[in-house]
Amino acid sequence: MRQYICVWSNIVLALGGIFLNVAAADPISMQNTFWGAETNFVKAGLYVETLHDISESASSVSIRLNPLLYNSSTNNGNVALDIMMYYLPSLESRYRMDLFDAKGNPVQKTTKGKGFEKPVIPTKPPTTGVTINTGFHRGQFTLLSREARNLPPSLMLQDYFTITNSGIYNLHFEMSVIKPDITKDTEEIIHFPPVDAEIKIELNP
Repeated sequence: MRQYICVWSNIVLALGGIFLNVAAADPISMQNTFWGAETNFVKAGLYVETLHDISESASSVSIRLNPLLYNSSTNNGNVALDIMMYYLPSLESRYRMDLFDAKGNPVQKTTKGKGFEKPVIPTKPPTTGVTINTGFHRGQFTLLSREARNLPPSLMLQDYFTITNSGIYNLHFEMSVIKPDITKDTEEIIHFPPVDAEIKIELNP
């Protein structure tokens, strides 16, 4: 079994819940973190980890992607207005990824990678027995004011692309979520502006 060792810089993981909170003085400027443009106070991002495979060679690394959302709203301290609530579609509908080498050539996707990009199909919650706190499935989450949150599960880049050469790559990453309006019993599909992440990949010689 492969073993990996990684170092988290300026990040505190809050374990025990469905979501991992990313706590830092300034989450926007965390090392190895990339953000897309903001829309309605919220932006999508990626925290990129380099995992060294200590069971084979120190030069062998894997790349783990940790999707993030950040809520920049303040609303003058009105906590009720600061909270953003979303539902998460399935992974196949939630994310879209394209990887390019240093020359701009697209990297071939694996079968798993080709499984992404399915359309988002809103699924309304049951009409009874549901509150804003409990939701209708485990995919519900909230973002507080000035909060960045990690959306598990993490994604291993090599699971989605056939990477044959070491080098600098550019990952184009897009995220979609569902925003419910419980007062109107409606849902809106949100496509966040894309995230572009420069990633260094080192393969075994």
